[in-house]
Amino acid sequence: MFFIFGISDREKLIKSQNMYTHNRCGRWGRVDIYMVETVLSLFFIPTFRWNKRFFAHFNCCNRNIEIDKDIGMEILRNPNRNLNSNDLKDDKYYASFESSNLNYCQNCGKKLEDDFEFCPYCGHMR
Repeated sequence: MFFIFGISDREKLIKSQNMYTHNRCGRWGRVDIYMVETVLSLFFIPTFRWNKRFFAHFNCCNRNIEIDKDIGMEILRNPNRNLNSNDLKDDKYYASFESSNLNYCQNCGKKLEDDFEFCPYCGHMR
């Protein structure tokens, strides 16, 4: 007798919210809210789920920010609830992003060299 099992992270789009102003880049865009959970599958059938996490993906600057689990569950239960800037966790990435001397493209979020005037990934002018 043998068992086929696997553990993986699965992501599910919960909601897309249009016309959101992102505080970091200051641009309007769409935000997609995702739920990511770890799943144990037995014979390719998901049998046990744990470690639910919620993220907001900002399409304006292509960044992800974690959302508090209680707020994510509230959005999961009530699709009419919209995300606001107070719902976002203070991410360590952004603290280091703002305090560092590294340059990032405000359009696509990729790391740039100091002497670049244009982003080589998307062509956006700095």
